[in-house]
Amino acid sequence: MKNADFLSNLTVLISSDRFTPYHSASGQSECEALGNYAWNIALCESLYPALNSIEIALRNGIHDAATENFGTDS
Repeated sequence: MKNADFLSNLTVLISSDRFTPYHSASGQSECEALGNYAWNIALCESLYPALNSIEIALRNGIHDAATENFGTDS
């Protein structure tokens, strides 16, 4: 399989709706746009630990406030 065929098949799998903003905004080749797409995924992955901590803190805060206002469910 040629590189161009691989990229074409890969962009079909990703979907043009998801990939088009990377390709049109960069003004670069399809290969470079795909690299930007992969880089965005890596950046998002790096935020998960912080997002997880925020979610736990928020959930615990809601639980504490509800327990204070409504009591416990014993």
